[in-house]
Amino acid sequence: MAIKEGRCPNCGSLLQLDTGMEKGHCLFCDAVFDNQRAFEIAKNPTGVEFPNEVQPKYEGPSLEPRGTAGANIAAVPQKKKQPAKQVQPEPEPYVMSKPVARKDIKLPFRTHLLIGAALLALVLVFAAITIPLTTSRDTNRASILQALPAASPLNFEADKSVAVRGMDNSYLLMAVGETVTPAQATDMFKAFCETRAKAAGIDQNQYDQVYGNATLRLAHSTGGYLIDKPTQADLQSGAALQTF
Repeated sequence: MAIKEGRCPNCGSLLQLDTGMEKGHCLFCDAVFDNQRAFEIAKNPTGVEFPNEVQPKYEGPSLEPRGTAGANIAAVPQKKKQPAKQVQPEPEPYVMSKPVARKDIKLPFRTHLLIGAALLALVLVFAAITIPLTTSRDTNRASILQALPAASPLNFEADKSVAVRGMDNSYLLMAVGETVTPAQATDMFKAFCETRAKAAGIDQNQYDQVYGNATLRLAHSTGGYLIDKPTQADLQSGAALQTF
């Protein structure tokens, strides 16, 4: 199995697809397509128009790459039958003339209690750290997805075209069916950063916390843009914007 990047022929989303599978499924628009076509579009998207048509909900077998969550169960090829090996006689077991006495070490009950208490303390500390972080991340993510369409210079449906990733919600992955200009892509990045900062209570004047640690990967009808943790100078000059 080999994983390769392809693009959905319907909405232009960037997807990770299995080169050994004939069909693929888009997690953004629910389209089912030929993987080979998705690889061709990802390699050369110039001139390709994405219809972005509404697709029926796919309820067939999983088309995700094998070896990932929800993947199809691949048929396991049968191994070739190996020629029978000649059985060698087993060596006679070695018998010690004198058995070695093994000392049976038993931990005191108090030691068992101390070990159990230490393990429980580690579990509680881990839960106390991770549960609040996860809860805060999910709450902020919901706020970002709710507010982002109104702040964005582009038209999109947040539940279909956008995914926010990262423990600090600093990575925005989106796909739109319209052609996006470099200026619109830059404005989209700024809108995401400012919406995220507002949801997380970050001071808007702190450039590094608002813009400097954020990433935008945007696919549109004729290509894509990437802005990845830009410096203030690069963001202002436009040098932070990359195309793919």
